[in-house]
Amino acid sequence: MKIGLLTHHRVINIGSILQAYCVKEFYKSLGHEVILIDLRNWKTEFYEYRKLFSLKKLRINLYQYNKLKNIRNFLKKNFELTKPIFSGNIKKFNKFLINHKFDLISVGSDTVWELRKKSYTKHSVNEFFLPNYPKKKISFSASMDPIDEDFLNLPKIKKILDARMKSLKDFNFINVRDFQTLNIIKSYELDAKITSDPTILMMRSSIFKNFKGIVKNFIGLQLDSISTKDIINKYKDKKNTIDLNGYSTNEIQKQFISNLSIKEYLKLLQSLNLLITNRFHGTLLTLLVSNCSIPIIGYEDPKKWKSGKSKLREIFSELNLKEFITNDIEKVIYIKKKIDEKNLIWQSESIEKKLIILSNASKELLKKQLECLN
Repeated sequence: MKIGLLTHHRVINIGSILQAYCVKEFYKSLGHEVILIDLRNWKTEFYEYRKLFSLKKLRINLYQYNKLKNIRNFLKKNFELTKPIFSGNIKKFNKFLINHKFDLISVGSDTVWELRKKSYTKHSVNEFFLPNYPKKKISFSASMDPIDEDFLNLPKIKKILDARMKSLKDFNFINVRDFQTLNIIKSYELDAKITSDPTILMMRSSIFKNFKGIVKNFIGLQLDSISTKDIINKYKDKKNTIDLNGYSTNEIQKQFISNLSIKEYLKLLQSLNLLITNRFHGTLLTLLVSNCSIPIIGYEDPKKWKSGKSKLREIFSELNLKEFITNDIEKVIYIKKKIDEKNLIWQSESIEKKLIILSNASKELLKKQLECLN
């Protein structure tokens, strides 16, 4: 089949571009032709290009600029794309898709169905729900995460959600990444299944393997700016600590990381002794490049995740790693101490087995669905 892939690919985020790559690789492994739909919206473009400039210092943010350049290079080298089309006109977009004669549109993965105050897509128009698109369509590990339940209950937002759920009724198959999204969809009496993040499905891909000459030296931090500063101030061995998100004041370190290609960044992850993170894809990518051998401490920001139901906690629970995640920044150092003293053991073989089970189950489900649509 000729499959049109509709996902986030314009965000300055390594996890985002790698999930898109893995969706493409999964479909290609089954013999399908895959073309990435170059959908753009002004809101996303503004958010991402705004990151390139520091208004306080009145200069270009070289860290973000280099990161953008490397992600765009990866995009050009690894994807066949349609011509760009901008968001905002559903009829025009549907006509655009029909003219490309796709046999199937695949939506996701990632947070393409998000509905929050500061989302990447407009509340009024979201092409990722494919409203009124008359041909075959499927979602692949799509997510509404992060979900702000108070926000969803606002009358205006509830009305938007109702309309979007109505659009999902026309999907041939609905596959989502997390149980929060699943529960919302099922509350509208729609059938949906859980499929793992595509990076898990393609865990054996060569992009995550074949790193040579790795020396494990660093504690990796992959957090927001405030949490990064808190951990760096509390952690004594600062020389062997590397901030993977560019929030530290170490300019040499920031520029080194921002200049890394996607493959080089993955190699850097493999060089870690330990990762402290609040990132879903940061967790998965570190597991995949290391055959699950690198211990990871998850930090769930209580301000962002008031319900305590983040996708990060969900994956930690699925992998039986509940003791390695906390919503208390003080407890992060305590967990690290327990790991160092071998009072908390990282079971790499058990974790890898669980990932393989998740991967195989999702692959089989998606293969059966595609056979029905072919």
